[in-house]
Amino acid sequence: DLFYGSVSKLPSKMGSQVTVENEGNQVVVKSGRTVIKIPMMGWETFPEFDFYDSSEFREFTNITGKSNKLKWATSNINSDPKSCVYVRGNKMYATNNFKAARIILDADTGVTALYPPLTLSRVVPFGADVRVSKEHNHLIIAPDDYSQLLMQLMDDSSYPANNIDKMMEEPYQYKSSFAK
Repeated sequence: DLFYGSVSKLPSKMGSQVTVENEGNQVVVKSGRTVIKIPMMGWETFPEFDFYDSSEFREFTNITGKSNKLKWATSNINSDPKSCVYVRGNKMYATNNFKAARIILDADTGVTALYPPLTLSRVVPFGADVRVSKEHNHLIIAPDDYSQLLMQLMDDSSYPANNIDKMMEEPYQYKSSFAK
């Protein structure tokens, strides 16, 4: 984001030339008289990661799209677990104590996880089918065979998924249901 944001603001007209050079621990971008210096971290500061066992992963169809469908029912307070989407088995939930929503998924994900949908939508493209797994309090997302993303999960011990299920089962005069 920092690199793109900086380079996109460079003057651009027909015949403009942009040069990108590595000078020590920074990238230097030049266009005409404009010079942008972006500090970098050395490769040695990044820890080595081992890939998680892919046999433990389950398919999840369009996780970002389905999470986005529930964002309207989440809380606006980021530190509140109700600002997250909750996945358990073949259902996804969202509530802010005033609104509640639930989506029945095509298949059982085999995962129970409470995660912020905005964070997910920044790393997993809309419509992408991914493989997911859970280890301790992390959701592991594999969008392809070469990448694995690790997302910190929120504590789901107080999430009212059972209450939402119970509420959805009761007949309400003004209840709305949606199907594809």
